[in-house]
Amino acid sequence: MSSDNRGIILGDNMFSSSSSYTIKVGDQEKVLTSGQRVSAAEFVALQQIIGGESQSLVVDNSGRGVDGQFNLSNISDAGRNIRTSSLVIPTSVDATGNFAKNGDIRLTGNLVNNGTIYATSDKAGVTAKIGARNITNSADALISSVVPSGGDSQSPLDLNLSAVRDFNNSGSITSSGSLTITAGNSINNNGSAAVLSAANDVNLVSGQVANSGSISAISGNVNFNTVEPASINIDSTGGTISALNGAINIREKAFTPKVDTTLTGGDWLSKELNLNAGDGRLVVRAGEVTGAVTAHGGFIDIAADTEDLNLNGIVATGDPLIQNSGNVIIAADVITASENISIIAGQNISFNSGIKISTTSTSAGDILMVAGANFTLTSDLKITGGTGTGGNILFTGTAPVITANSTAGDGGNVTLVAFSDAGFTTGNISLAGSTIETKGSAG
Repeated sequence: MSSDNRGIILGDNMFSSSSSYTIKVGDQEKVLTSGQRVSAAEFVALQQIIGGESQSLVVDNSGRGVDGQFNLSNISDAGRNIRTSSLVIPTSVDATGNFAKNGDIRLTGNLVNNGTIYATSDKAGVTAKIGARNITNSADALISSVVPSGGDSQSPLDLNLSAVRDFNNSGSITSSGSLTITAGNSINNNGSAAVLSAANDVNLVSGQVANSGSISAISGNVNFNTVEPASINIDSTGGTISALNGAINIREKAFTPKVDTTLTGGDWLSKELNLNAGDGRLVVRAGEVTGAVTAHGGFIDIAADTEDLNLNGIVATGDPLIQNSGNVIIAADVITASENISIIAGQNISFNSGIKISTTSTSAGDILMVAGANFTLTSDLKITGGTGTGGNILFTGTAPVITANSTAGDGGNVTLVAFSDAGFTTGNISLAGSTIETKGSAG
């Protein structure tokens, strides 16, 4: 649409009802007949006239689309015949498609949106699907199934965008239903103004995701996955991922393959944060984390900079290392099979009622808990002393059970440390009635 290249040759079949049609190009009227060469914008304007519409796409003297509107049906025929390999939508141009009537939009080349794309449907139960080699939604551009007030469309309407290679968004992409984005190489939500948002779920399917903007599911979940089992690397430095009424899920709970999972930076705001790494390596470096955290993996290393890090279940075949600059609240059991457990908090470590911490196995692992610690958020734990506030180790309800027993060797070490503040109002280990046990096979 933004090109002035007149490389499209008009075929005879377009003039079966009339020998010529007239479109407006710039400040002139242009008569089109079979065999003429036209630009992409002129072709769309012709389609509007042939379809009995008035020309709503503004074409300048050079043949470029510069303003106005057009229907995506002007470039596809019920999803069967694609009349363009690539599509560039200029600034100030609105493209609208009724996906119940016109089917999917599939481009063999690239989709670049500098304007607005509205997905609509006059039937319920339809998913608007747009696919291309690469998809780029530029700054200030919009792709949406949220139709403006007064528009005619069924709602909610799910929006599915698929890029064979890369998906890049610097503008806004919104869905009145769920939003699914799939990319063979990477999904990039670039810049503080970049928005990916859905009324229901947001599903991001790619092994590489970069987010420095906002990704949000208003009433549903934000889900990360890959088409086939593969490593997932999510860099959300400077960004926010939120599902305030739902969960943020990394894969499904039943996932078992051994692949790496890495989450770096940003704020993760939800009721739950479910991390499923199979038997692979799970590394998390996050800012604010509001949801209850469950983690399944081989080696697990979670570090956060949040007021309260709620652990709702940690299952690891390797050594889990949990670090938070604020409080760590242990709301569910933490169990390994003979591997070490380390939980480090800049403030308090607290147990909910009846919690079990165990490395008991044929070869027991060590258990280390340090409250009020000043430490570095790295994979190599380095504690340099206590924080100014110090911290306590305490519980509510039924006292915890902490065991590091071995059935075929020596028991593991259990070390509990609480640094105090300058006035010694913290630094307490208050575990009266708890069971803390370490023993070897000899008793």
